[in-house]
Amino acid sequence: EQPSPCVAWFTVLLAALLPLLTDALPRDQNGVCIIPHPHQMEQQQAQEDTIYVALGGSGRRPVFRTNKICDNCGARITDRFYFHCSENCDIDFCQECHTRSQDLLHDFVERAADGDQDSMYRRLFWVIDVTERMGWY
Repeated sequence: EQPSPCVAWFTVLLAALLPLLTDALPRDQNGVCIIPHPHQMEQQQAQEDTIYVALGGSGRRPVFRTNKICDNCGARITDRFYFHCSENCDIDFCQECHTRSQDLLHDFVERAADGDQDSMYRRLFWVIDVTERMGWY
């Protein structure tokens, strides 16, 4: 049975696009691709009245009730500072994950940009857009 024209065109498109996607996304220390959030992340500060003290094996430390979960590591955000999307998407990162993702992204762009960071960022977000659109089909 012949495939439908839509499937045939999608297969051709996929074959043409896949080579362009090679090494197009930054990878973490385990080799897993990371997809950066397309908007700037802004630092937020927990309210002063939400502080309490944790008594763990490492002693006392201030803990803040932010009512936020890090969308990267899944841990409850208990530090005074955390990061939220500047466009008000429902995305929050703890300090550690934000710093780590920014370092990975910076290193990736430095290695791959050949001096033109703006075009590298455009290419990076083009790859993310194409990948997400292919996922819809």
